[in-house]
Amino acid sequence: MASLCFLAYALVAAPVIPLLVASFATSRPELALDALRCGGAAILLWIFYGLFASGVPCPLCHARVIAKNRCSLNRRAKRSFGSHRLRVAIGVLLLNRFRCPYCGELAEVRARVRGVARPRRRR
Repeated sequence: MASLCFLAYALVAAPVIPLLVASFATSRPELALDALRCGGAAILLWIFYGLFASGVPCPLCHARVIAKNRCSLNRRAKRSFGSHRLRVAIGVLLLNRFRCPYCGELAEVRARVRGVARPRRRR
């Protein structure tokens, strides 16, 4: 859910400044209203992102991979459009796996059902 909120935030927040510039350049107030609507939606999505982001930990280093951390990044961590968190969000949504930008571990995403015990592996 945090991945979806982060991607939606990135898509909604992107047109705010261009809409404001276009509004002032062309003297069309409806573009400024559209920019304010996008800005309000971006703020709501950022709040939802903040609520859900702490629930996506790396299974190896236990760092919150979508939330902003003060941990040092892996030297081989790659970015998508200039963001490590965006790369994790895209990986979670499209591939059901992500590479932790802090330790480099490749992790699969599995749905967690509360109250149901996971089956044990046979050795």
